[in-house]
Amino acid sequence: MSLTLLPKPGLPASPMTPVAIMEKIRQMLVEFVKTEVASRLDLQALCLNDDQLDELADYLGIGEVQFEFNTTHRISIRETAYRGVWWLIGYDDNRQILSECIEVAQIPEVLLTPLDDIAGSVDRIADFA
Repeated sequence: MSLTLLPKPGLPASPMTPVAIMEKIRQMLVEFVKTEVASRLDLQALCLNDDQLDELADYLGIGEVQFEFNTTHRISIRETAYRGVWWLIGYDDNRQILSECIEVAQIPEVLLTPLDDIAGSVDRIADFA
């Protein structure tokens, strides 16, 4: 997860427009359907200003699934109106954005439980048997 901050308000618009980003996301979806390999688009690397982020959020809409959880940092994940397109935001303890990206996947990678953790559950549940 990237630890760079979002651009400050008032920055000039990024040359990558929200419409162009929607086309990039469409291409990511096409590739995912073909290969089943997830991909991620780092929104911070695009240096979008607040207006562009708002426009992109309007285009993508909000889906049915939202998660927020704490690991070493707070992470907010929301499905967009397009199945398989997820908007992820990582925050520090002061709710400052640390990372922001779009992930195309069946489920965001950060939500997948490591196999070692699942194996540990087998042992813990065995204590009840």
